[in-house]
Formats: sequence, C-alpha cells, structure tokens
Amino acid sequence: MAETGASTCAFCLISNLRSVDLSRPFEIMPGAYLRKATSNESAVFHELFSESYAGAVAPIRNPYETRAVLVGATDRAAEHFEYAPLPESEFRYHVLALVGGNAAIYGARDVVEASVLTPWHLEEGPHITMNRGRVGIRWNRNHPIFMEEAQYTDDQFIPLTESYLAEISSVLTRLKAFAHPSVRLREAVRAYSGLRAIPEDSPFRFLGYVSVLESVITHSPKPTDPYDSLTRQVRQKMLLLERRFRQPLPYEIFLGSVDHGRLWNLLYAYRSAVAHGAQPDFAKELKVLKSPGKALSFMRTATSLLLRQALDEPELVGDLHQC
Repeated sequence: MAETGASTCAFCLISNLRSVDLSRPFEIMPGAYLRKATSNESAVFHELFSESYAGAVAPIRNPYETRAVLVGATDRAAEHFEYAPLPESEFRYHVLALVGGNAAIYGARDVVEASVLTPWHLEEGPHITMNRGRVGIRWNRNHPIFMEEAQYTDDQFIPLTESYLAEISSVLTRLKAFAHPSVRLREAVRAYSGLRAIPEDSPFRFLGYVSVLESVITHSPKPTDPYDSLTRQVRQKMLLLERRFRQPLPYEIFLGSVDHGRLWNLLYAYRSAVAHGAQPDFAKELKVLKSPGKALSFMRTATSLLLRQALDEPELVGDLHQC
C-alpha cells in the first residue's frame, strides 16, 4: 500500500468522526485513505479554526480538541455544558487523504454521499491542498452548520471501525456503477446529501427529505384520481418497502402505539402545512409526532433507508415508481 503520510498532497477533514479503529490507513476508494490526521495536519486545522473564529463575540468551542461535559445534571435550572480539553492523542481530527492532487480531492464528496446509504453518515469538512509549500483551502458549505451544532454537545460525533468502512467502500463502488432507467439514484443521493446545508431547525429540511423520497417512489398524480395522490402513494409504498428495509423504521420515537399508515398521514399533514405556509400544530392535530425534530429525524432515516433499498433492489423500486 502506498505511504499516505508526508507524501499526501491533499486531504479533507471528515468532520464528525470521534474515533477510527484502524491498524493502518483504510483505502476506501482508489487513492483515498481514511485515517487519523498526522500532527502536522492537525496543526493546519487548529490554525484554520482559530483564525476563522478569532473575531467572535463569545468564545467558540473547537469540538475536535475538547469534549462537552454536562454540569448540574441533577438540577435542571443549573444544567449547562462546559468543555474539557482532550489530550492531543485523542484529538478528533480524521482525514480522507487523497493521492493525486486537486483532481482527486473531489473524491471526498463521493465517499460522503455513499455513506448516507449506510448507518454511518459522514460529514465533509474543509479540503486542504499542499503544493510546493503553499497551503490551499476549500471550505465545504455544510461545515459551519456542523460546527454550530457541535458547540453544546458531542452527539454529532460517531466512531468507525474497519468493517463499517468496508461497508461504505462497497456501497461507493456499487453506487458509482448504478444504472437503472427508472431510478435516478445518484441524483437522489446527491440531493439528500445537499440538504445538510439547511439547518436542522428549519422545517424546509424536512420538506427536502420528503421531496427526495417522492422523487424515488412516486409519479405525478392524476388530478382526476383521488386514489393516486402523493400522500396515498407514499403511504402505501413505504408500508410495503419498510418490511424489506435493513433496519426497522423508528416509529417508537412518536407518541404511543399508532397505526403506521396513520403516522404517514400525519407526516404528510405536517409536510402540507410547511409547503403551504400554515402553522403546524404539534399540541393538537400533530400531537402524535411530538415535535418537528422527531418528524425530521424519522423522515431522514426513512429516506436514507429507501435510497439504500433502491441500491439493493432497483427493479422493485423502479416498478413502484411507475405504478
């Protein structure tokens, strides 16, 4: 295997990795190795983030060099987070190191997009290129949102193992080769990944996941056929597909034990309220959904599992799209 330390001329921060259990760098695609950052690479990111937030009014946490500690957990009124420094050996800087220069660095996007078809969704951070002693930086538009969300919690960070990376690598190979006349999977995956640029507290991110889901399994409804509505198409097709998903949909996050079909109707009622500028009522009509955050979490998972099913069973999903 090629050396991927000092000889690497380009690397991309994978934003949300807590740890990577590897004995050596993992070649996730040709010329792209996922590993813990070297001390020199960590120093580049440290300086980059220090300069980026130097003018902030309040102190900005660097979540790659600190851990969040919940203080006052026994007293809800006094509950807050403080930050404890991590030893350098536990810094969370992990990179996709790319051999081949500027052209190869765009492979990071392919890896991140493939990961959304697995349980381990990766986040793409800034890209660094080293050329004759000069450092070039290309920011990913999603990274500032990730940094903002990571100010008060470590929940965004995930661990990876070699077997998890092998799964992402396998999915990436299959996704690159995917071709089906009725399933535009690569476009749907790219659209899904792009929604990360919308903050989680915006209802339009929920709407985005619904739109991606619809693009895969629905056709334009016939205005004269009430049984051909988008709501009915999605409800019936997802009830069929969920029996085949690699993991169960998390219905348990909602209130009580409710028929799955009715829950899809409620999710679509929320979707309609957002799309038409109405005020969703989670205290009454949408009480079962509990909150916009719960609805978003469910729809994000449902759409991800649907995209993976399209990769595994394109003929079935293609037929559902047509019918």
